[in-house]
Amino acid sequence: MFRFAYILGVYCCLAFTTSAQVHINGLSRWPDQQLQIKRLDDYFSGHETLLTSVTTDSLGLFQCTIQVQQIERISIRGQYFYTWFYAQPLQNYTIELPDAEAYVSGIGNEQEVELLFYKLDTNDINYKILTFEAWMDEYIADIYQLRDIRSNEFILKVREFKGETERLYGNETNEFLRDYIKYSVGITVDNFSVIGGPTRSDKFEFYLKNDSLNYKQPKQVEYARLFYDQYAYQLELNLRKKAEDALLHVSAPELVSALVQDPFIANQEWAEFVAFQLISEQESMQRISRDVAKDLYFQLQQLSRLPAHQQLASYLIARMSTLQVGAKCPNIEFDAQHSLFNYKGNYVYLHFYQPGNQKCIAELNALKHLQANFGSKLHIITIYPKEKAFTKADERAFEGAKWDRYAIASDERIWQLFKIAAMPSYVVLDDLLYVSSMPALGPTPNGRGDTIERFLMSVIEVH
Repeated sequence: MFRFAYILGVYCCLAFTTSAQVHINGLSRWPDQQLQIKRLDDYFSGHETLLTSVTTDSLGLFQCTIQVQQIERISIRGQYFYTWFYAQPLQNYTIELPDAEAYVSGIGNEQEVELLFYKLDTNDINYKILTFEAWMDEYIADIYQLRDIRSNEFILKVREFKGETERLYGNETNEFLRDYIKYSVGITVDNFSVIGGPTRSDKFEFYLKNDSLNYKQPKQVEYARLFYDQYAYQLELNLRKKAEDALLHVSAPELVSALVQDPFIANQEWAEFVAFQLISEQESMQRISRDVAKDLYFQLQQLSRLPAHQQLASYLIARMSTLQVGAKCPNIEFDAQHSLFNYKGNYVYLHFYQPGNQKCIAELNALKHLQANFGSKLHIITIYPKEKAFTKADERAFEGAKWDRYAIASDERIWQLFKIAAMPSYVVLDDLLYVSSMPALGPTPNGRGDTIERFLMSVIEVH
């Protein structure tokens, strides 16, 4: 379900120069000046691609243009908060990022804030989905109390709802909306456990047997993940033994071969999907190691003929390649002459910096103080996106900073390796380049008055 509010208004006046352009005009009430606009690449891995960054003015206003070829989920991320919506080609969006106390859930930079639309076009996909979901939620709320006390009447009401849904949306030409509604009904209405409701076989026949996978369709992926949840324990005993042996042998081909024999897995494509899910579940429950999971994903990447599965495997492998506290950091080339291994022997304080960002600039004096206190015992390294040029304010702020800084392209591995979602961000590596703290405290006090200095004093001997 959507997690944002909306305000209805008159149609937007549309003017376009490129057929796939989407224009965003926004007002942000967040403390961040720098916002990242990202596209969600698939609903299984949750991988996002940075499309552009925008800087709000003194009033919090911003605008940007992005290119989309189909309906895409777009997120807007600050340092601590994010929001999202569906971007439809050839649309203008006027939005507000409200005060942060309107957040929905999460911690750190995963606090979701409700997005406000203004002048939302009634032909827009967001308007249509919000309208459908409001109707479905109201209908289910009205009949829900019948589920346990008068289940026969509840089933009849559910069938009436499904019939009305077919009448209203059966001729829908927008494939994204049509599938969104189909699988939303499957998740919400057909998922009730009541006598007379659809069987597992009924659900498979209607929702999965004849449908191809579409990782850009959020509700299909959600429905499929629910249907195949913990599926290793639902397999017939012989197939379950084959699947367990495949994991023991670290063999993705054996795993897929076993899964495709299950009567509720339609074909190779869906068998690979279930394999991805099963591996993910087994790794998260620590029944297989992270290295084994990565190996299995790599084998699936080689095995599959589907570009979507090859890409999904690469996203999952990359996600599992991020560092954890206590892990040895691989060598990172900063430029032709310098790499991370050049700094081995002393603690390293990696400083991820966004040029032009006022919070980044404001923390530089504290960093200089840190350098003065620890001297040669601590290497400070500033890393910033190559695409962002330093302003005069940045150059002034760095005056007197006697440490190295490197411009690294935003698509390079280092950003994902250290899971950098916002800046400023910090990471501490020990003298052997093992991750000591990530994300690390900054040089200025946080909400509890803590800074990185106390931690460094506990691990670095300073005379």
